[in-house]
Amino acid sequence: MSVPNIWATTLRITIIERGSAFTKKLMKEKKFSGYISHNVTNRPFKTIGEGEYRQSLGSKQLQRVHSDKKSLFDGDFCMGAGFERLSASKGGGYRIVIGLYTGNKVAKDNLIAKAQLGDPFTQDPEKVEVSGLMYRTGLCLFGKELGVDGIEKIDVETLLEDPKKK
Repeated sequence: MSVPNIWATTLRITIIERGSAFTKKLMKEKKFSGYISHNVTNRPFKTIGEGEYRQSLGSKQLQRVHSDKKSLFDGDFCMGAGFERLSASKGGGYRIVIGLYTGNKVAKDNLIAKAQLGDPFTQDPEKVEVSGLMYRTGLCLFGKELGVDGIEKIDVETLLEDPKKK
């Protein structure tokens, strides 16, 4: 029996940028939908708020969370995550961001899309943690928002805390 996913009904995802690699055709490709689906249902992810995520503030760039296993998706996609500072004109503070990229590098030219996970906040980002479940829920909602084929079939409400315990 799975535990209800508390993030399923409370987490908001807001697309903040579509990059040059975004195409409607890509959203329909089986390999890309397989990549998103695999990461939502099979990867536990570590919590956001640790080392590589804090680095995103210093480098002003999302940090690569992982690139896919070449045996599954030929190294065609990767994800980045991190914190971004908001300008004073946008109210200041920080936001948690997920980015999807083609290839295996978090680079502007490879950007498919970026989304804000949850609402902006003002506390020190080094004290903010995002659970793997929240991250996976956000990725699933991100895929649904982008219109990725096949993602609508994933029931966000029944995602497990740690898919490795299935």
